[in-house]
Amino acid sequence: MSDTSFQGLRLDLRGFPQGECDTVLQVEGSELGIPGEELSLEGPLTVTLGVHRLEERLTIRGRVTGRARDACSRCGRETDRPIDLEFMLLAEGPET
Repeated sequence: MSDTSFQGLRLDLRGFPQGECDTVLQVEGSELGIPGEELSLEGPLTVTLGVHRLEERLTIRGRVTGRARDACSRCGRETDRPIDLEFMLLAEGPET
């Protein structure tokens, strides 16, 4: 693997209302800073987010799905693989 650092997905969470909110995003790998030589995506990634906001505390549960094409490390044959990742992020803003 190279020394490439991914830029990541940036969201402005200040606009999310108090309580629960769900959103779905479609993003291209280039928008996430994923270089084509590292991973070739077959179409956009779907990012599903469930955001729970209570005052300045945020709980974000997410799922990233899509398809990627890469070479088998054993035989070198191109393969198409599903991407299905779940994550959770906890954040707290500055005290007021």
